[in-house]
Amino acid sequence: INGWDTSRPLKVIILKNDEQLATVLPGGHLVISQGMAKLFKKEYELIYLMVFEYQLMNEKHLLEGIAQFVENVADLREIAETTDRTRALEIGKEIFKGISYESQIVNEMDELTVRSICDNTNYKVDGLRAFWDLLDPSEQWLSTRESSINRDETVRDLMVNYNCNSPDKQKATSKGEDYYVNRILKFFGE
Repeated sequence: INGWDTSRPLKVIILKNDEQLATVLPGGHLVISQGMAKLFKKEYELIYLMVFEYQLMNEKHLLEGIAQFVENVADLREIAETTDRTRALEIGKEIFKGISYESQIVNEMDELTVRSICDNTNYKVDGLRAFWDLLDPSEQWLSTRESSINRDETVRDLMVNYNCNSPDKQKATSKGEDYYVNRILKFFGE
């Protein structure tokens, strides 16, 4: 993301379950479930999800959601102070399941995501469209990010509007066509 400190070490937290979960923690660590990672076939799909989640954090929607959902700050202190990773994960999952984003925010984040990918990479910007039909509306990621009608088509239109459909902006992968399936999915435990 433009302006993000790229030298800052980030962690990827992989949840070993089949749910479709993904978020970014305040501070930048990516949380993604195996169930979500299995939807992707190419790197640009993961890039879309990551940038979208980082936009929610950068634009302060994540913190606003946490502040509205968490009634007792003790839960957050317990996550920060506990050495019991299982308990911290349980509390964190409950907090993030309660945070949802209205369609106006989702539309704005899609636009920022497309623009950021277009301006800062050579990846295809319409990664959402590649996994859109595989998303389960009852699962966490889609059910907490309210979509407007034809969201996948809106992403395509944004790509055209920002002139991100030129041949040098069509890269789906950086390491070869099968890199995501053969290497990244194995990293996620598949």
